[in-house]
Amino acid sequence: LKPFLNRTVLRGWDFGLSPATLFAQWGPSGQLCIFHELQSWDCGIRAHAQIVRGDSVSCFPGASFADWGDPAGQQRAQTDERTCYELLSTEFGFHLIPGPVSAVRRSEAIRKLLTSNTPQGSPMLLIDPRLTWLIAALAGGYHRREVAGRFLDDPEKDDYSHIVDCLGYLASSAVSSRCCAPAPARRS
Repeated sequence: LKPFLNRTVLRGWDFGLSPATLFAQWGPSGQLCIFHELQSWDCGIRAHAQIVRGDSVSCFPGASFADWGDPAGQQRAQTDERTCYELLSTEFGFHLIPGPVSAVRRSEAIRKLLTSNTPQGSPMLLIDPRLTWLIAALAGGYHRREVAGRFLDDPEKDDYSHIVDCLGYLASSAVSSRCCAPAPARRS
């Protein structure tokens, strides 16, 4: 997949010590196209944000961006009393909108994209084949927790959950914004 010129790039963020970010755009036929993934390991948000900034400039030169993230990123850190949202805004110029807290809401938004077609019959969600981590997660790496033979609403929190959480924030927030009002776009 190749990015579209003059269209806002959407970024979905997950935090913690394995932060992740997905880059997407709405295509001309109404499809959500996922172009780029970043998954960091044993890394803080500051180091991850530096990579996001570099990849944003090199992969999407001159683009405007809209960002949605893990609502837990609004909690203050014990170390410097700032939130991930504050740090990303003040140090990097990234202005995130909190995604939904509900894992069920995020999963339903992903499910809707995976099971819907455009009016022309094309899939609503396109993923670049180079996104091996997201593809592996959606192919079974990401799954619900099973307790006593029953699957819970909450997913297993493992290596795959971060990148799928990014997709969930994008799917639920970007889809509702696209239907109701344009998402705020910022250059960064």
